[in-house]
Amino acid sequence: MKKTLKIIGKVISWSFTALAAYVFISVIICIFMGKLPTVFNRNYFIVQTESMSPTITTEELVISKQCDIEDINEQDIITFTCIDETQVIVGQVITHRVVKVEEIDG
Repeated sequence: MKKTLKIIGKVISWSFTALAAYVFISVIICIFMGKLPTVFNRNYFIVQTESMSPTITTEELVISKQCDIEDINEQDIITFTCIDETQVIVGQVITHRVVKVEEIDG
């Protein structure tokens, strides 16, 4: 029984080590390729400002997944990359609550 528990402990330990190595390597590869860090098909961000307080506070971790634009509804919290030069820095990642869904020019 003791031997079995020891083997199970080693398997769990090696599994966590392999998982941590996978996550670390995935993030490093994304950084070098200039992409957003993606692990298990999710993006991970640290909130930089208080614009979402009190729902999400500064330095909290946001985990997002990709979805189709048709799946976005009012009151959803979304993370997107800015493409509008009149708003903020192009390429900046932004997390905000959707206040209105409206189709403009298709």
